Amino acid sequence: RIGQNFGTVNSLSFLEKVFQVQKFLLSNAWRMKGAIFFNITMPILYVVIGLVVVALLEVEPEERVVPSSIPISPRLVGSNPSQFFGLSQLINGDPIVPLVPTDPPETLEAYFADGALPIACGYFSRNNTLQYNQSLSPFALQVGLQVLANYTALQGGSGEGVGAQLQQLAYTTQIGFRWDLLLIPMFLAYGFAGMAFSVLDVLLLRADNIVGLFQVTGISEWATYLGVMLYKC
Repeated sequence: RIGQNFGTVNSLSFLEKVFQVQKFLLSNAWRMKGAIFFNITMPILYVVIGLVVVALLEVEPEERVVPSSIPISPRLVGSNPSQFFGLSQLINGDPIVPLVPTDPPETLEAYFADGALPIACGYFSRNNTLQYNQSLSPFALQVGLQVLANYTALQGGSGEGVGAQLQQLAYTTQIGFRWDLLLIPMFLAYGFAGMAFSVLDVLLLRADNIVGLFQVTGISEWATYLGVMLYKC
């Protein structure tokens, strides 16, 4: 009789519908020669081979390099004499060769006076500032700090001066080329390349009206697409 209930209808959950699509595609793949190998076995082999090859490659370890320190001395500003103003009252004679102790310049023109020695560093006691000529030497600031600290300590009655060194920070060597960084993304891309071809499977299902048949049975188009993706994974 029409409308008579002959059994209990069990509704499938969304995940169960997705697995039904995957099961359908797998059952068809078993009937096609090479489908299981190309869709499942070969991608797994790509991933396994890539991991094994990368594990067997010997990667040179990075080496930590600690550069040698450079003792700071007045000669780092160059071999030619240059001025260090502001310490003429602290220094008797000329013990910081090639730096020549002079009085601070009173005007801006004194910095560029004809025939005068170039100014390497200088200290203004009026405002406690240190000047340095970076164009004369890249170590002008370090030399100025070392000389000022050294002779300030001597003026304070210390029997010994202050020594200073310039130390570059330690660094690690960079490896020019690493095969593992090239191979592992390549093999992983080959392993998951089948997911890109899931678009072809969807087009084939739509051409054969299989997607419409799934919709008649209650499986939405979105669940069908996810089932195809799960089959490819």
